[in-house]
Amino acid sequence: MKQNAAGLSVICLLSTAVLVMLSSTVSLYVGLDDVMRNRFKRDYVVTVYDYSDDTAAKTDGIVESALKDAGETAKGLVSYRYVSFAAVDTGDGYEVREENLADYNSLDYLFFMTLEDYNRISGQNVSLRDDQVMVLADGMRYDRDTFSIFGRRYDVAGLKGQTVEDGMDAMGSVGSLHIVLPNFSQLEEMEKKQAEAYGEAKSRPIYYVAFDAGDGKEGSARLYKDLEERLNGLGLTCRLESAAMERGSFFYLYGGLFFVGLFLGTLFVMATVLIIYYKQISEGYEDKKRFEIMQNVGLSAREIKSAIRSQMLTMFFLPLVTAAVHICFAFPMIARLLALLNLRNVGLFAVSTAGAVLLFAVFYGVIYGVTSKKYYEIVKR
Repeated sequence: MKQNAAGLSVICLLSTAVLVMLSSTVSLYVGLDDVMRNRFKRDYVVTVYDYSDDTAAKTDGIVESALKDAGETAKGLVSYRYVSFAAVDTGDGYEVREENLADYNSLDYLFFMTLEDYNRISGQNVSLRDDQVMVLADGMRYDRDTFSIFGRRYDVAGLKGQTVEDGMDAMGSVGSLHIVLPNFSQLEEMEKKQAEAYGEAKSRPIYYVAFDAGDGKEGSARLYKDLEERLNGLGLTCRLESAAMERGSFFYLYGGLFFVGLFLGTLFVMATVLIIYYKQISEGYEDKKRFEIMQNVGLSAREIKSAIRSQMLTMFFLPLVTAAVHICFAFPMIARLLALLNLRNVGLFAVSTAGAVLLFAVFYGVIYGVTSKKYYEIVKR
């Protein structure tokens, strides 16, 4: 084992690389529909980096007129104003300082909106005092009775309903809290204070409009182009996204990753096969004399074959088992990395990982059969 330690380590590393690449790229490619649903909550998403009443009215008018000219009807239309930024959880509240942005492990993503918008979107009729907020947790737990930030403490009125979709900003592996504030003046105050705290790294206020419309083909393309031209006339920074228009680019991106994963996986498998094969062949010639001595002292051919099988099984399958253990421990981290690429289907990734391990194990077994046979032929001559 001491003699084979370096070779076994290299084989284990290559095996782990193969399993990681295959499981992750296959998950992204097969789970493209899940990726699109996570990334695009609606067919069309309009994000305007200003939430004044005038901007909101103009944006609504642009969307309405573009839909009318295209002969389309908006389904599931959602619109609201919000401010979002990262903050550090101190245990009894949240701290907002620019130097804290480097402390990724302690950051939570805070998403603030008004009670008026929340009630309109959710269809509820919640009421809040000026010193109360609602806290809606997305991907994390919040079980405190108060919420503190910028030196002000609010009572948590309740953890009601589901979080509100927010386009790009809450996606990824960082958990987020959706905070519902009593009125728009408090939202403006929150935006000003985070701008003062973060300076150049500040978040901009956003007016968000999202809806379903179009046929996914020509109709979607026409509506997208019309909306884009009209939004450019606002004179503000805007972002227009369409699931139908972006699907092709996502397919090319994840299809490219899938190809790279297969290519590198095949390359690493070939390297693994060559290392194992030539290592065993060279060791077969080295062990030949040892087995001759064992035969001369009375060891039978059956006992020799049994010893070879035991040695080969250890040589071959110890790296595979160790690689499987490695990927089990790395599974949570890889799942979080995939979440950054909009794949949150952990079940799909688990199935892909198990499939990659089984497929590689079968291939590994074939290599074992070929190599052990060659090794035995060399030794028994």
